[in-house]
Amino acid sequence: MPACEEAYTYFAAPPSAEIRHRGCVLLSLNGSCEINSFTKHLIASATRIIAVDGGWSHLKDLGCRPDLLVGDLDSLPEEASADPLLNGVARQLYDRDKDKTDTELALNLAVREGANAVVLLGAMSAERPDHTLATLYLAMDKAGKGVRTLLTDGRSVLIPLVGPDRCRIDLTGFRASLAGTDRNLYVSLLPLTREVCGVTTENLRWSLIDSRLAQNEARGISNEPVPGNDFFTISFATGNLLVCLTSEN
Repeated sequence: MPACEEAYTYFAAPPSAEIRHRGCVLLSLNGSCEINSFTKHLIASATRIIAVDGGWSHLKDLGCRPDLLVGDLDSLPEEASADPLLNGVARQLYDRDKDKTDTELALNLAVREGANAVVLLGAMSAERPDHTLATLYLAMDKAGKGVRTLLTDGRSVLIPLVGPDRCRIDLTGFRASLAGTDRNLYVSLLPLTREVCGVTTENLRWSLIDSRLAQNEARGISNEPVPGNDFFTISFATGNLLVCLTSEN
């Protein structure tokens, strides 16, 4: 269970000291990914970058050379074999007939190597919601074991939290990706257990103070950061909570 004595900061800005010190591994998955300043921020913040099968394509678009390629290569484009960004890159290959997804194998590998924070880039897919949910469950499992995780497609972010917990969400990098667009930023808090108790927020438009969020209510949907603040904080005592950052026109 994550320690809650000191608030952990997500998306520390500038993208350097805190996340790098904590050992953040980025897994590039084969879901949707918008290339923008926020995804570049996440790449710059990672201490190790792992391409998970076809997720290599996002790294190619970002001009980023991975440290490792993991998977059964069933979704890796044919042209990847000749791409200079993959020349000499170490590979951890698996058979297609297996009991674990490439994402699960890569996530387990990152944790075994000592990662205490993992970014799952390209973790969402409208075409394969089963993959999205499975990846969320995997991330929640790691969060319960003390590994900070987040899922993103560049436009939205999902952060699973296991109580008791207290964290700080730095919005600087995410907001930068919205500059020049007409997209608005929303924050939703969704209970992943029947209820989440003792929820307190700071710097959100509709504050919660020692509140209860339940799965049979939609109370935590579509909150907004208070204008003029670059971060908001969340703390809670019991339950599992999903923090969702979304941008919408």
